[in-house]
Amino acid sequence: MAELVENLSKSLPVFVYDLVGRICPGGVFLIAVVVGEEPSLQLTHTFGDAGSFLVLVGGSFVAGILLNALGALMFDVPLQIVSRILPEARELAPNLLWDELDRIDATSERHGALLFKMEAEATLCQNLFAAFLALVILRSCGYLMNAPALIDRHRPLTWILGLLILGTAVHRTAVIFRRLRSIRNVLHLKPANKHSQVKRHS
Repeated sequence: MAELVENLSKSLPVFVYDLVGRICPGGVFLIAVVVGEEPSLQLTHTFGDAGSFLVLVGGSFVAGILLNALGALMFDVPLQIVSRILPEARELAPNLLWDELDRIDATSERHGALLFKMEAEATLCQNLFAAFLALVILRSCGYLMNAPALIDRHRPLTWILGLLILGTAVHRTAVIFRRLRSIRNVLHLKPANKHSQVKRHS
């Protein structure tokens, strides 16, 4: 029993990350698409209540995976390019960030869990922006005409909402790097890029 609880506790961060970072934004996108194309669709008539829930969760996860790829193109790729161009910005590299998260989690589970939660929040905001952008593009191409007017690019509120989601995504990403520096100071850890340089010289 104790081993089962321990295994569940270790799997919890991964579950939370998938739920917050992928299933939630994927669900928003999926529901908006379904409502925009088939507002009268009733999944419960076909699959029943439990089946509809499983279809929604599974579809949301798949949609979240696709949105995650789009979000990575919009947020991770620019950071990776900046980190390669500017030597003083190497810590912004997304690959280095995951190395840092793993290293801190191996040193302190409490701080590691906190950073993974913050990473899930940032991923949520990035994927929500990716979903918003995809929905606006689909609406502009003549699809999802029954969807809410919040994705109509001709309405000022759409631009305000988009800027709000984008600003939140940028802010949550910046908070991770700021929190990462403070946790490194608490745990007396060197940045991962400096740590790897020391290992190469040795």
